[in-house]
Amino acid sequence: MQNTFLSGKRVRSKSEGNIVDCLEARNIPFQYEYPINIDGVCFHPDFRVLRIRDRQIIYWEHWGSMDDPEYVADQLNRLEEYKKVGIELGKNLFVTMESSLYPLNVKMINDFIDSYLI
Repeated sequence: MQNTFLSGKRVRSKSEGNIVDCLEARNIPFQYEYPINIDGVCFHPDFRVLRIRDRQIIYWEHWGSMDDPEYVADQLNRLEEYKKVGIELGKNLFVTMESSLYPLNVKMINDFIDSYLI
């Protein structure tokens, strides 16, 4: 499924659209689903962002289906794959997540941006 948000960019979910809108509102450079080749397999992290304070590339994955055990297992496996190319959780990879009971909201997105990307 594709959704179009304020920026006119097409994304896969409402939450990713809200992330795009917040990044653009704060003038933070990013690429959506920038391809990364790991052992011959192409991965597409949700966001590749330029962290403003030190000009470092940060990857941001949004896990939007935390109610689904198979989805969670796939995402945890992805963390291991990313580590092979130096993309490490807490270092240059950050994750936001949501479930049906705990959706991501704009305040959470902006708090994340303030903490990790500015």
